[in-house]
Amino acid sequence: MSELTTGGDDGTRGSHADGSAGLARRPCLVRRKADTDYNTLEGLARHLTGLFWAVVEELNPVQKDLRLSQELYDQWRVEIQYWRKKGQTDRTRERRDVTSVLLSVRGLYVDLHSWAIAEPER
Repeated sequence: MSELTTGGDDGTRGSHADGSAGLARRPCLVRRKADTDYNTLEGLARHLTGLFWAVVEELNPVQKDLRLSQELYDQWRVEIQYWRKKGQTDRTRERRDVTSVLLSVRGLYVDLHSWAIAEPER
């Protein structure tokens, strides 16, 4: 799962609380860079790392790939209903933009599927 790890290339955590520092270099985001502006790419990085993968790892520290069980997916859906502050869920503030997080994650899965068909050797 090195493409979505929340730390830098040396294994250390990124400089942002959501771990998004330096993620524009990750393969799944580099492919999006040519047709995406900087702010959109940063938002995508935040969604995929801070609100998706970091939460998945928090809920299931041994998760090694993107094949989530239904139970883990349901737990993640509950967690993203609320804002996160300094890597922790703040249950006092409900998130209004859950759909944008879901679309970012869905886009990742669609991209991976498309790339697997187009480039099966990778």
